[in-house]
Amino acid sequence: MPGSLLAMGMNCMGPGLNFESREEIERIENDARDGDGTPTPNEPVADSAATTKKRKSRTVKNSIVWEHFDSSEKDEDGFFTATCQPKPSVWEFDQKTSRKNLANMIIGHEYPFNSATHHFLKVFATDLQPCFKMPSRTTLRSDCMTVYEEEKLNLYELLGKMDCKVSFTSDLWTCKGKDRAFMALTCHYIDDNWKLRKRLLTFTPMPSPHTGKHISQAIYDELVLWNLDKRAFSLVLDNASANDAAIKDLLSKNHFRKNLPCDGQIFHLRCGCHILNLIVQDGLSVMSGEIDAIRDTMKYIRHSQPRMEKFKLAASQVNAPDKKPAYDVQTRWNSTYIMLDLALHLKAAILSSAYPFVVQMGKDMFLKWNKYWEIGNGVLAIACALDPRCKLAVVEYYFKMMHPEEVQSFMTNLKSCFEDLFNEYLISNNKASQSQPGKSTDARLARDILAVPISTVASESTFSTAGRTLSPTRSSLNDESIEALICAQNWLRTAVIESGGELGDEDDDAIDEEGE
Repeated sequence: MPGSLLAMGMNCMGPGLNFESREEIERIENDARDGDGTPTPNEPVADSAATTKKRKSRTVKNSIVWEHFDSSEKDEDGFFTATCQPKPSVWEFDQKTSRKNLANMIIGHEYPFNSATHHFLKVFATDLQPCFKMPSRTTLRSDCMTVYEEEKLNLYELLGKMDCKVSFTSDLWTCKGKDRAFMALTCHYIDDNWKLRKRLLTFTPMPSPHTGKHISQAIYDELVLWNLDKRAFSLVLDNASANDAAIKDLLSKNHFRKNLPCDGQIFHLRCGCHILNLIVQDGLSVMSGEIDAIRDTMKYIRHSQPRMEKFKLAASQVNAPDKKPAYDVQTRWNSTYIMLDLALHLKAAILSSAYPFVVQMGKDMFLKWNKYWEIGNGVLAIACALDPRCKLAVVEYYFKMMHPEEVQSFMTNLKSCFEDLFNEYLISNNKASQSQPGKSTDARLARDILAVPISTVASESTFSTAGRTLSPTRSSLNDESIEALICAQNWLRTAVIESGGELGDEDDDAIDEEGE
């Protein structure tokens, strides 16, 4: 019997094999390799001493048998005990698992459902695993919906275990060229490892009219559905008048407001990026004529290939930078800045008449700043005060620089709000400490405050995904499929990123869509 077969036979005999000595095992294995030790008719019988000497010489090297056993030790009776190693696991093909991985690929990378019918994909899959049966388009859609439901349940259970408040951002989006609108709602929280997390909760259809009451009811229904209506901390919206009405309607629900910190006084935050955009747009309105001219020029050049070729030729003749003209998205001030900066490099004289307007621009921007500062939220100042590098002294220092005549009343109101909030958490922490000791009031308060987002960017970024999902080739998707694909993609991709993985498509050109 060869050594490997002997090892297999010993594996099959169970974990409790007793031998008088390691040499005995070696002798059995050597006999199996070289013969059973019985002399043949033509072989002279060796004397016992020579045989013993020969056997001892064969025990110098360790046997391969021991590769299949854990280290042996003598038991109390003097026998060596060898424990058989467990049988190594063997990979087995699973059609169900492979179909789920295919659905994850379709969701995560925004492939169409009919990818399953593509010939070369089927050839590729068959070459990798001939046993895999490519599902039909209908089956693949069903698999994607199953992934969505599973991931939704996982997220629901995860949020249910979090011992903290949750903040939210929300925004509306209308699909270009189609009479379809959707609302995105994203939650933000700090987990038990003090990592800032965010998850898209829903991408639900929003029938018109988009009034404050309808928006309020849609948000509230989702909070109840996710069992987060009693754990809400703040909600960040843009500055549309309908959103102001939605906040008032939400706070009119007494059963909802009573669970909010400070009776809802710090519940509503305005999107910082939206405010910044409005401030800059007010400043740019002073030189709107010049900006419009630059924008029209950029559009004219990029309108056709012959114009682009002529522009490149002209640019090379005057040693202008080899840059492609670009025009802005008017609702995004940073894209306007990029356009102007590019135009300045391509033709410096284009902005030569703008400088007399700078002073007026500053005045208009400062007026807009004051408007939104007056209706600002103290939660940002509280977050700054919780920073051990800043505390209240830094808040007072900078506020005095901006509004010296109002610093006294502002600091009084801020301290009062801070004390009320701390006392609420102190009472809540005393109740919770009986079941969950070890968490201080300061830690609970900081955890919820620092999770508050300053803008609606998290929700607005979903609209880029929506624009690709509702492409011309996928415009027939129903609302249920759209929500499932967009939400499941957010959950799957976020899990990969948080685990340190790479998605492989970070450099792909995104399709920017304008929000409503």
